[in-house]
Amino acid sequence: MWALIFHTGLSAGRLLSIRYDDIDGGLILIRKQGHLKELRVESTPPVEAMIARRRERYPEDVFLFQSHSNRVKYQRRPVTIIAFNAALRRAARSLPDVNVSSSSARNIPD
Repeated sequence: MWALIFHTGLSAGRLLSIRYDDIDGGLILIRKQGHLKELRVESTPPVEAMIARRRERYPEDVFLFQSHSNRVKYQRRPVTIIAFNAALRRAARSLPDVNVSSSSARNIPD
């Protein structure tokens, strides 16, 4: 997911809400959330490849990032931002002196 944040520039919260039904060819629909307006984002080949890999691995999922936790075993819900940030912190432990967060992917210079 961090790579998708990097490639799309979208926030983690907006990416977590994406359903496979929101993806149409080269366009991704980002639904209205609270005060945030609906967006249509053009996909790029790296983004399309990541989405295809997730779809292949989890063909029954409704959400692009769907929770597979036992707590929501029989419900189709997206991963929570809390769970994503916890996983990101665990992954970043092996990177000394590097600040990794959901927003750091959007702040990498070109």
